[in-house]
Amino acid sequence: MYFLRESLRNFFRHRRANAVAVVVIAMGMLLVGGIGLSYVNFRNLEASWGGQVHIVIYLRDDVSPQGLEALRHALSQGPETASLEFTSKEQALHQFKARLGEGADILEGLQTNPLPASFTLKVRDEHRSPELLRAMVGRYRTLPEIEGIDYGERWVERFHLLVWVLRIGVLGVGGVISMAVMLIIANTVRLALYARAEEIEIMRLVGATAWFIKLPFFLEGVLQGLLGTGVALGLLYGLFSLVLTWLRPMAELFVDLSFLQFLPPQALAALILGGTLLGGLGSMVSLRRTDA
Repeated sequence: MYFLRESLRNFFRHRRANAVAVVVIAMGMLLVGGIGLSYVNFRNLEASWGGQVHIVIYLRDDVSPQGLEALRHALSQGPETASLEFTSKEQALHQFKARLGEGADILEGLQTNPLPASFTLKVRDEHRSPELLRAMVGRYRTLPEIEGIDYGERWVERFHLLVWVLRIGVLGVGGVISMAVMLIIANTVRLALYARAEEIEIMRLVGATAWFIKLPFFLEGVLQGLLGTGVALGLLYGLFSLVLTWLRPMAELFVDLSFLQFLPPQALAALILGGTLLGGLGSMVSLRRTDA
């Protein structure tokens, strides 16, 4: 209890330096939280759009009924298949005319139906990576009943690359900012140590141990990290709410933004714990480099 009381007393005694440290920590953690928030929502977007990832398998016109049923069975039993839907040549032409709308009149002169029958295969979540999709499509292309396969290969690869780059960015930027936050806290605590050099010397003379002297400063750094992270999360939530309010009218007209969410409880707990630990570690770095 003494150490907590002493750290609070020091914190308010040197409130200007500590306020600067808290603000800088908040800015750093705000950037880390913002990148983390972007990553969480990109993952949500990936899951939302991933549910729409499907493979269209076009069939040869000369496929026999037995071959069609054998292919249907083989596709439906595949470990990557979430659902399978068959579209006949007649259904494909009807759907194409529906898409054309009034322009469907241009198809009236057709003597034969040029569109192939097809299977639309929806892929399970765990098989949606570009590598697994390529391997799966390569396997299916060897089947004699199949004319061609389309699954938006370039779009899938670019989107997965974007998610990977963002994941690396979260780790890289988070690491750099964490080091900067530790150095800021270390310098703040070091200044406090120098300002109280005479008081610390008196404590030494009366027999106080090194950790008895240093522990309040360590707790002071922890408090800086906790307050800075709390301010950062408050600002981040406010900015997120403002952006969501601004985007909501757009969502009603153009795109569904229901996948957007604030940081989940696990991420919030990790940021709070991480910021608090950074404060403590920053203090320890400073205390190791002083003679206190």
